Amino acid sequence: MKDLPEDVKGLIKHVKRIEIPREESIREWTLNDRIGRAKFGDVRENLVYIDLMWKESDEGTPYPVGLFRIDVQKLVELDYLYENSRGMRLKFLHDGNDT
Repeated sequence: MKDLPEDVKGLIKHVKRIEIPREESIREWTLNDRIGRAKFGDVRENLVYIDLMWKESDEGTPYPVGLFRIDVQKLVELDYLYENSRGMRLKFLHDGNDT
């Protein structure tokens, strides 16, 4: 995660599995370069943990990107995310330069 704006840096954090409270669930999302190099979805939680993977194609081997703690509510308050009828929309993008 490079070049995050200063007001976002503490809101998206790379974490280790041991740091996640047992009662929290972890979403598993996989970016797929064949489908627009992106993964998006709606979340309802104010705080979400996402285990992010990446693969080149449908048949490709998924590679770990990282496990992230995301303060969704704060990102909404700062206008980085928006709410819709299903929750808050998150989108991850693989820019092709390993970022």
